[in-house]
Amino acid sequence: MMDQSFGELRSQLHGSLETRKKREALLVLLLEHYEQAPDMFMSRWHPYISGLRIEWPEPFATVTSLEQVEHAGMLIPGARFRLSLGHLNEADFKPETLSRDERLRHVCGLVFDGLMLTPLGLSTILKSHHLGPLIELDLGHTRIGTLRPVLDSPKTHALKVLDLQGNAGGDLLLSEFPTHFPALEVLDLGSCYIEKEYAKQQLDGLKNLKHLYMD
Repeated sequence: MMDQSFGELRSQLHGSLETRKKREALLVLLLEHYEQAPDMFMSRWHPYISGLRIEWPEPFATVTSLEQVEHAGMLIPGARFRLSLGHLNEADFKPETLSRDERLRHVCGLVFDGLMLTPLGLSTILKSHHLGPLIELDLGHTRIGTLRPVLDSPKTHALKVLDLQGNAGGDLLLSEFPTHFPALEVLDLGSCYIEKEYAKQQLDGLKNLKHLYMD
């Protein structure tokens, strides 16, 4: 790795990583350098970053495959990521296979946006022994039908962001949210066609809720 490139990475790492945009940019840069010269990169970068004591923001950034999760977890030890799967074809999305993948240990956010997800499939993923507590969960436009698997899973009790947009007619069980999602800060109910006053009444116990998105 050239000194200039290493210096650029080090500068970004020690700069402000508070915004999602800056963390995404850093991860893209890391992956680019790793792919160009993996052995050289790891011989210099990994000892350096492994010696740092940084509490990474969660999720650190977005990845779109388990291969990227693996590389990102290796490049930023201790960080966890948002795994976005909404781009997959239904034929390529296999909940049981995903649940058995140990690379889920690097994941704290799941994005299923647009996938046709069944309650059984979601329950299978949430029961994975490799998956830790989730910070973000995007079920937008999945036609999930019911949130019972989410509410029954201990993996979701630390959720800060929950996206349910486009799930009109589903059994969202809003009255149970304050008990199960005490840390929830952002909730998207857009295009769920729920009456606003009713939703606010059901969600009144969410003391940490900062943003409620509705039509």
